[in-house]
Amino acid sequence: MPYQNNFQFVDMKQQNRFIMNIQTYYEQNVDSYLIKTTDLPSVENNPVVVDTINAEYKIKGKSRWQDISVTFYDPLETLTLSGAQVAHDWMYLEHHDSVNNVDQYMSTYKKKITLYYVDPTGATGAFWELNGAFFANINWGSLDVSSDDLVAIDATISYDWAEYFPG
Repeated sequence: MPYQNNFQFVDMKQQNRFIMNIQTYYEQNVDSYLIKTTDLPSVENNPVVVDTINAEYKIKGKSRWQDISVTFYDPLETLTLSGAQVAHDWMYLEHHDSVNNVDQYMSTYKKKITLYYVDPTGATGAFWELNGAFFANINWGSLDVSSDDLVAIDATISYDWAEYFPG
């Protein structure tokens, strides 16, 4: 029987092709060029050891979705929302109003984040939805007259659970 090559060319997902949508009060996508990096969801199942006379067994404990880290760029242009503005608005308008010392309700500050994979033409395909997301930490970065690095905002986002939707 002759050799038959069943190889097919397959386009692979690339790390630099993604769009992050944060469900916000203005219901817009965060411009993809404002996001430098983001983690994908991960879950820990916390194995629990069950001891018996001669052995031990492991069973699944509580599933715990792990926080993600996101880094936003902070452009000078006012034509678009900056990373700092996105982080500030979500924090100030929907988490905690520092001026009036008022916290918001969970139904206000918890949002849905969608991470879309994008193909070479810019079309979206598979995506992750992170439900019940909120800022656990925001660091607006630092300034340094001896550096030519770009200003970036680092954030840690907690969420309740994630769901994957194939493209």
